[in-house]
Amino acid sequence: MGKSVRQTGRPSAGRAGSPAAPSVALRPAQEWPAWLHVGLPLFFLACAAYGVLDVHYSTDTWIGLAAGRDILAQPTFPKTDTWTYTFPGRTWINQNWLSHMFSWWLYDRLGANAVAIGTWVVDIAIFTLVLVATRLRCGSWRAAALSAALVALATRDWLSPRPATIQLLLLALLWLSFSALLSQGARPRWWAILLLVPVLLVWPHTHGSFVFGYAATGGFLLCALVPVVFGRQAAISRGQGAVIVGIALVTAVLSMALSPYGVENLTHPLVVAESQVFRQVNEWLPPFRSAPFPPVGSFWGLLGTALGCVLVVLLLRAWERRGKTDAPPGVNARAATIPRAGWQGLLFDLGAVAIGLGMAMSARRFIALFYVLATPAVVTWLVRLGHGLSANSRRRVVGGLTLLAWPGAALVAYLAVARIYEDIATGFPSGPHFNLLERVTRADQSSRDAAEFFRRNGLQPNLFTEWPLAGALLFDAPGVRVFIDGRAQQLFPEKHVLKYCALLEFKDADEPNVFKILDECGTDAVLAQGAEILGRLTAALDRNPRWFRIIDTPRCHLFVARGTAFAADLGRREHAGELWWPDTPETMVGRGRLLILSDAKDWRRAVEFWQSAVAQRPELGLVCYGTITAVLVQAGRAEEARAYLQSERTKVSQVGVALAEREHNRLLAEIDRCAGLAARPAPVPP
Repeated sequence: MGKSVRQTGRPSAGRAGSPAAPSVALRPAQEWPAWLHVGLPLFFLACAAYGVLDVHYSTDTWIGLAAGRDILAQPTFPKTDTWTYTFPGRTWINQNWLSHMFSWWLYDRLGANAVAIGTWVVDIAIFTLVLVATRLRCGSWRAAALSAALVALATRDWLSPRPATIQLLLLALLWLSFSALLSQGARPRWWAILLLVPVLLVWPHTHGSFVFGYAATGGFLLCALVPVVFGRQAAISRGQGAVIVGIALVTAVLSMALSPYGVENLTHPLVVAESQVFRQVNEWLPPFRSAPFPPVGSFWGLLGTALGCVLVVLLLRAWERRGKTDAPPGVNARAATIPRAGWQGLLFDLGAVAIGLGMAMSARRFIALFYVLATPAVVTWLVRLGHGLSANSRRRVVGGLTLLAWPGAALVAYLAVARIYEDIATGFPSGPHFNLLERVTRADQSSRDAAEFFRRNGLQPNLFTEWPLAGALLFDAPGVRVFIDGRAQQLFPEKHVLKYCALLEFKDADEPNVFKILDECGTDAVLAQGAEILGRLTAALDRNPRWFRIIDTPRCHLFVARGTAFAADLGRREHAGELWWPDTPETMVGRGRLLILSDAKDWRRAVEFWQSAVAQRPELGLVCYGTITAVLVQAGRAEEARAYLQSERTKVSQVGVALAEREHNRLLAEIDRCAGLAARPAPVPP
């Protein structure tokens, strides 16, 4: 009897006093109907499908594709910057170069959709590795499937097509190796040690977090050494420990030898860790600080769920032990407290949870890493605590969770389908085609018109734009040189990042300093997307006579500086009819400005552009009427200006003009103001 109880964790069949099994929840698992067992696997699959559907604007995706394209296109590895006009030739410590090459290989050989689908495959592999690692530690497929499913739900906002996702895959492989070693029995698992070779050899070239992989391996070995010092047995043998040390040393040396950056590849991660400036990026902010992205609600929810489960199990154990001094039948108290991995497992679990939680609390970008680190440990100890419950209580808990898995799977599957429909299938502007990669990275939020303008015309401006937008431009318009992009900590010094911040947010008194920064850096053009981030800079550029708009759409404002070689080249090519332009009325306004402000002025063609723009969109009269009047008056064509304004007044006054009352009145007032200017004596024609 004692042997049966110790092995199964519950009274053996036929034990006197065993309660009847009136419902599914109270039956032993082997007596449940087959359909009931399918619930948890379906729940995991539904959560995995939902977990891969991360949809948000990702500048790292496009930087990676541009970098992979450049690496494979050049005969030698490019180690200096060629994408900026602020630091050309500066060494770029690209610690993600292998991830970039892999992404571009998929894009180039299999198409853009393959990059998105490949990321989904990596995501599902991460969830599966968490499941297997947890199963190896806790011994329960049900607990492992349930916990991995919750991890998949909570990780959705962290798995975009970028090197950080590859990093998470390598971490999950590393934790699978550790979990397999901690749960090995009399037969050693050498495959788990051999798994360390590709992980530690590849990681240094795919993401800058590889230092953590080596630190975790050292921590694992330290946790094996401590029990030996105190006369206890570790989960791994001395031979296995020696092999792990050898693998770590050899792969570290090889990784530095194979890296284009040598030893600097190992020291560069300290640049971010020691910099308060770089840590102001949203993903480096702690989860308790407000930031628009990435969201942290799922992190707090999952953390609360884990703590709640532990509390519930402890309360159930306390309730069952009221007035009892012995453990419940079928429980070995010591076995329920210390897992099979012994003291090495205890130390490693405590370290994994503490370090993972500390990293997540210090920066939200580490939240997904915390899930991988902590899940096997937390679930293992939760299951061990559950062994202290009576057999009936355990059956009720397991049966209840198994039954709830069915409606849970249906609900999550519905949410996944809804997410696909709302975020991927629909929700994009009509007209231009978007492939799957562009949809999951919200490419519609980038300045596509400006990128196409640069690319089709082969333009190479020194362009200032928002940090996130620069990544897409680097890929879509390779000739563009940007002020700053998402490689901040890999390329740019802190002072330059502070300059960028000064151009985003400044007071009116600091406006002269804004133009000083742009001029000193040699900025030719400024691209603002709407009026969201660069709203203040856009207003300042409109007030400065040296800057003028040439492309102006609801989502894109492109300014050019007069007197620059770029502006002169645009003017020359526009006069020759060599430029491609977006077909919008706002663009016609910009083309007219370019013709009138360039060296060889063409006022007649400029006026035709402005009049055509107003004819297509009457609201543009607020911008064009004054300019048309001024140009015609200066050209000695005041009568033509008055005739045009009179015809516009008649048109705007018509009842059928579809304008809001406020715009209607403003247009009439602007026409009257310009008519007054046209009535004055004409100056000498230029």
